[in-house]
Amino acid sequence: MLLPPRFNGLSLTQFIAAYAQKSEGFVSYQPSAGAIDIDPEKSINLYRIIQEWTGNLRHHSTATCATVSLAESEGEITLDITDNGAPFDPSAVTSGGLGLENLNRRVKALQGTLNFFEKNGTNHISVKFFK
Repeated sequence: MLLPPRFNGLSLTQFIAAYAQKSEGFVSYQPSAGAIDIDPEKSINLYRIIQEWTGNLRHHSTATCATVSLAESEGEITLDITDNGAPFDPSAVTSGGLGLENLNRRVKALQGTLNFFEKNGTNHISVKFFK
């Protein structure tokens, strides 16, 4: 796997917060109440999932904002990304791009699950895996 530049001593949550800050208001980050300790390879996959999905939202959807949240409960990590764009149906994607394929590959590397759903006019992508 190609590795991104080092987190430069930042934790995953600090790195996500920095990414959100650089997004010019498009991405907001809701950190968890407590510290989340994830091994570096899983952290990189989570960060790349966030980059891939929010980048796709920004360039290929009607969304004007996205919210990233990360939580841990009983050893299960949950990454949620919500947006205010038009409803998204992954089965209707015909572009032949690599975005969804990359997401699925990274979720598989985490041995996790990836779900897309709409709730109360908001799109959700949810990634869950065990530490």
